[in-house]
Amino acid sequence: MTINLGWSGGVVVKTGDFVVRFDPQTKKNLNSLNFFSHSHQDHIGGLNLKAENYMTFGTKDILLFRENNASERFKPLKYGEKTRVGELEIIAHNAGHILGSAQFEVRGPKTTVVYTGDINYRNMLTTKAADVIPCDVLIVETTYGSPNYVFPSFGETCVEIVNWTLGCLTDGDLPIFQVYSTGKAQEITKIFNDLTKIPVLVHPTVAKVNQAYEKNGVKLIYTRSNSEEGKELLRSKHCVFIIPTHYKAFPTQSYSLAIASGWVLKYRSRKFSGAFPLSGHADFRQLVNYVKQVKPKQVFTIHGNQEYFAKYLSRKLGTRALPITSVEQKPLQKYL
Repeated sequence: MTINLGWSGGVVVKTGDFVVRFDPQTKKNLNSLNFFSHSHQDHIGGLNLKAENYMTFGTKDILLFRENNASERFKPLKYGEKTRVGELEIIAHNAGHILGSAQFEVRGPKTTVVYTGDINYRNMLTTKAADVIPCDVLIVETTYGSPNYVFPSFGETCVEIVNWTLGCLTDGDLPIFQVYSTGKAQEITKIFNDLTKIPVLVHPTVAKVNQAYEKNGVKLIYTRSNSEEGKELLRSKHCVFIIPTHYKAFPTQSYSLAIASGWVLKYRSRKFSGAFPLSGHADFRQLVNYVKQVKPKQVFTIHGNQEYFAKYLSRKLGTRALPITSVEQKPLQKYL
């Protein structure tokens, strides 16, 4: 059996009569089996309701609560569950990025491939560090695959977030975090739940995703901003307010705005008085350690600093590495 691997608007694996796509970016994929690593918009662009779409239960729940999308063409998977595709077995593993995020292990008769999707290689409050899956070929995300992105410890960042918020409240300002409604908003909610007694107010969009987290066992304490209790909290300013990135209707009273993203190590905006390097992605050191633990024969990099990280692995670790976007469909054995 020949297994072909390459890039075509997403990671594509072909074997016999089967075509498998991981995080396809186009909806022109009716004749393939599509596996989605998680529910962030940049990874579900190829979600086609006329095709077979595989994802974890957590990802399916987020799509249900966030977008009221409960298609029967969604095939939910548990971590560790095997899906048979011809002579291949495809297994979902924890990726540590957000609720439901998955790495996909593709087992062939002679070769094993792992596609990480977006990964986080450290424990946080709402997620656990990505599983390490030994393989022959590793396709790894490299959003922060540069030495410019080395994050402080998670605990240190949590303390900075809490201290900034307490300072805002002391000054009579409403502290507002403008972050991704899926993943980041829930992590920040959990930080305040576990480390403080500050009430957490959330935008309705964030509350929808919170429901998916709660369904999957993550306890979150919060108040919806469109409820009567939420409106009273907003007037009092005795709370922290979490809003999505697209939110524009800021309250009329005085407030301070914060962002939480790994990108703040390099990019800053004057509109944010608080900027914290909190990320659901692995930083440079985590990515290097992850590759060392996996011990692949061949690495393909994807997203962000893919070219730099591929050259780094080749030069420093002696591991063959290339950006996946430069690779056309070829038999796997040509890479090993």
